[in-house]
Amino acid sequence: MSRIQERTDDGLLLEVEGLSVSFQTRNGEVVPVDGISLAVQAGETVCIVGESGSGKSVTSLSILRLLGDNGRIREGDVRLKGENLASLSEERLRRIRGKEISMIFQEPMTSLNPVFPIGSQLVEAIKLHTDLRGRAAKSRAVEVLRDVGIARPEAVYNDYPHALSGGMRQRVVIAMALACQPSLLIADEPTTALDVTIQAQILELLKQLQERNGMAILLITHDLGVVAEMADRVIVMYAGQIVEEADVYSIFENPRHPYTQGLLRSLPSTLADHPGRLEAIPGSVPSLRHLPAGCRFHPRCPHAEEACKRGEPELESIGGSHKVRCPVAFRGNLPLAAGAEEAER
Repeated sequence: MSRIQERTDDGLLLEVEGLSVSFQTRNGEVVPVDGISLAVQAGETVCIVGESGSGKSVTSLSILRLLGDNGRIREGDVRLKGENLASLSEERLRRIRGKEISMIFQEPMTSLNPVFPIGSQLVEAIKLHTDLRGRAAKSRAVEVLRDVGIARPEAVYNDYPHALSGGMRQRVVIAMALACQPSLLIADEPTTALDVTIQAQILELLKQLQERNGMAILLITHDLGVVAEMADRVIVMYAGQIVEEADVYSIFENPRHPYTQGLLRSLPSTLADHPGRLEAIPGSVPSLRHLPAGCRFHPRCPHAEEACKRGEPELESIGGSHKVRCPVAFRGNLPLAAGAEEAER
């Protein structure tokens, strides 16, 4: 059965429209997220991919307005179930964070307070967002630890973070995120610091918990293998903009933006007919202070035309829900490398 879900307005959970985010630095203002629009349906998994510096993490942080003192939302709306988070008071936002939307950060050790036991940190979140107190709150904490596959939850409840392995700490962080049964889970590269065996276990855990609780997942990653495993839809970001958006099968079978094609060709392969040397996208993501004119990818693009250097292209539909920010892409696409075909399988 297809993982791709039918998108309807009735199931719309999160809607981000025209979101731009800026940070004030010593060298002036920079805009790492520029005009992002996306939607997440109830129960859906949407993956945001791209190189480091493309704006993936800032996009996720801006949804919860966790931008720090020097960051701000310049324009745009972030609506959760119709409520605009961009204009809410901080007090109202605190009640939404952890309850309606939870977030898993990249490094679990930085998400846990090293001087408090695991149980007290879980209970704090449960008390903040529910009416549970005392033994009931502790029972709920032990229950969610068990739900995320921790074999001795009663003992781990009293452990400190340093006593746990990386995989165990990540499970605890997931338990904290799911303790209040959020409608949306934002996971920012949740398996980056883990070995491949633990990565597979964590991804399988997220899928099981999603199916059980009916929550949506917004997954930030640079690992296309994770995308193939988890995603219903994929959003490809480059230099603060969305350059391609489609269902997961279209992204792997028919990528239309040269940047997406380059990402897929950079994947390693074990196929016999695949050349030994990996292909790479030349150059690097441009500095936010010195963005190129026109298409932001054109200095690295093998198909760039003179027009690409002048006007900035719009994100346009090429059929169905498939969108691309590249006029050249409308005139055909290159064949996928063997590594991309293998990742799809």
